[in-house]
Amino acid sequence: GQPELAVGAVSEHGDLYINEAVAEQTGVSDAYLEEETERQLEVIDRRMQDYRAVHPKVPVKGRVVILTDDGIATGATMQAALWALRSEEPAKIIVALPVGPPESLQTLAEDADEVVCLKAPRRFGAVGYFFADFTQVEDNEVLQLLREKRH
Repeated sequence: GQPELAVGAVSEHGDLYINEAVAEQTGVSDAYLEEETERQLEVIDRRMQDYRAVHPKVPVKGRVVILTDDGIATGATMQAALWALRSEEPAKIIVALPVGPPESLQTLAEDADEVVCLKAPRRFGAVGYFFADFTQVEDNEVLQLLREKRH
């Protein structure tokens, strides 16, 4: 009932991260997790094909990488991104966020080389509470921006 609440996340490599506390709290079943993992892998595959047709993947081995998002709640999506990125052997990973709860930031700090977050309120709620406009960015808009910035 809350599609933005990340119970877990899956990387483009198929690596799965489940926030056990959130999974237990929401009562999601193993069957749901398996179905959703498959669905998300299909979305990831489609997006990789679409996005990389416009802008190829940039090799990160030996480079400093800044990994960012509009904010985190559980941190599950960022955690999966961290693990996937770490497997590509960057020199350093910096997680940069505008907002996130302290406990999620502490968890990410275990895998990131550095975490920078502008606001970490103890009473968090949801990422969307910290934005005047929290409209989702659709794939066609991302593709349009990638095309514009390519030239």
